[in-house]
Amino acid sequence: MKYIPIVAMLLALAGCDKGWDDKNKEKLPGERIRVLPHAATLPSASSVAKLQLGTSVKNAAWHSVASGVQTGNPELSMKLAQKFVINLHAITGDFGFVTTPIVADNAIFALDTNGELKAFDWSTGKEKWRNTEMLSSSHVSFFDTKYYAGGLLFHNNVIFATSGSSDVIAVDAATGKTKWKHSISGITRAVPVVQGSDVLIQTLEGSIYALALADGKISWLYMGNSEAISVISTVYPQIHSQKLFVQTGGQGVVVYDMKERGETGMVMLADIVGREPLDGADEVAYTPAKIGAVLYAYGKSSIAALDTNSGSQVWKKQMYVVAPLAISGNAIFALINDAGAYNLIAIQRNNGDIAWKRNISSELLAGRQVDIGMPFVAGGMVGLTAGDGMLYWFDPVTGKNIGDMKIPSGVYASNPVVVAGSLLLTSSNGTITRYDGVAK
Repeated sequence: MKYIPIVAMLLALAGCDKGWDDKNKEKLPGERIRVLPHAATLPSASSVAKLQLGTSVKNAAWHSVASGVQTGNPELSMKLAQKFVINLHAITGDFGFVTTPIVADNAIFALDTNGELKAFDWSTGKEKWRNTEMLSSSHVSFFDTKYYAGGLLFHNNVIFATSGSSDVIAVDAATGKTKWKHSISGITRAVPVVQGSDVLIQTLEGSIYALALADGKISWLYMGNSEAISVISTVYPQIHSQKLFVQTGGQGVVVYDMKERGETGMVMLADIVGREPLDGADEVAYTPAKIGAVLYAYGKSSIAALDTNSGSQVWKKQMYVVAPLAISGNAIFALINDAGAYNLIAIQRNNGDIAWKRNISSELLAGRQVDIGMPFVAGGMVGLTAGDGMLYWFDPVTGKNIGDMKIPSGVYASNPVVVAGSLLLTSSNGTITRYDGVAK
């Protein structure tokens, strides 16, 4: 495994409490610990304070995949009925990794695996417009027949999109007309991130392109030096006080100072004894989740909470996280691989203690080999999709399975979207299904 060779590695945080300097430090909850070798198996659930979700909100939009963390606990009923199905007509090969749609201005914006950007009416699901500027520019994996599209962001009535290969476009959200297009030197599946007057785009090898919002011209560029992240990973940088936190393929997070235009440190997430990821497969990195000044970074070896002001490690636990986290209130919900079995676990945010865990593979799937989607929080519940056509609901405090419903079969690798009391589920077969709450 290769890591980034930078002088600032002296400030790296693997195994110490030292961090980068910052005048504006915020005291964060949680015990500061030294990184010690962790047991090879997942620790048992421990006694922790009662988990509480964030306040329930009825959100009117979903501007990017980050909206799930920002919203925390959107309103949603457990009892749902299908309203309509959108067919993107865009799956080629084995299956495609379909981009998570976004919702704004009474429209659903979706990017299919062929690179077509489309807008659909929120109420009816009927197509409003399509943009073919990136048609046939989605990325085709070198190792299989899967096609991968990019990421979407709604900002000030403009849709910013990455193609899955090297194209970035800005499109008028009302008309679908292209405002500008720019091709970068690298493959990207990243969700665009706005910072000041620029939109930031992360490539698979960890480079960051800052493109002007107005015309797409390069404002500045950070050249990453990491081994490539797995193509299935949708990653984008997190921002705190002029610092970028960039997840890399080497199970680390590079800290980049936008003001000084240089790297200031690196956080290693891999097991400190130098072990390879638990299954020895290609690296997969997910975007760290940021709540306030705390960054939750995770991957195949561990999950860690980091103080973005000082760089100190709040806590770190060894576990193999296989999907993006769901965070709400004082709880983190994660899907992990524990000895070859899917487990859904609840983690206390301030100290990393495990509140409960459920063996999904044995308890709900009876040992069947079924793809599991990422956990999400909505309606005061934790949801989890299964590829054989089931949506399961869990009590966030106890982990008890409190309900389920039938959904179309398929791989649900995209983020579930909850807007105005409705749920959008995107399947690898190219469908977006909207469900609305049913009166009790």
